[in-house]
Amino acid sequence: MINIDLPLEIVQQILEALPEGQVKGFAEGFSVTFADGVVAYGSDAEPDAGTDIVVKGPAATRQWQLYRHLESESPNDVVLWMMNDGAVFVAGRGTTAAELGL
Repeated sequence: MINIDLPLEIVQQILEALPEGQVKGFAEGFSVTFADGVVAYGSDAEPDAGTDIVVKGPAATRQWQLYRHLESESPNDVVLWMMNDGAVFVAGRGTTAAELGL
């Protein structure tokens, strides 16, 4: 899972520029579909701030692709973090494991 402290609509706009991904909006969020079968779903991170993105499928490289794209296309002061399938903190910007309660 990826969390970024930006509103859902802004994150969707950022990901629309992602090469290879097909973004589709819907009432509760958006999806990003890739030709290799990976699908990422974005939704409001409520009650937390920002947007959560859950990646489904053979996601290891796609999860990093999404994370790096969000990292490069958002301001450096925007909190961004990622956990793996085992809920282990993998990467973060603007936050620490302690701030995440880990």
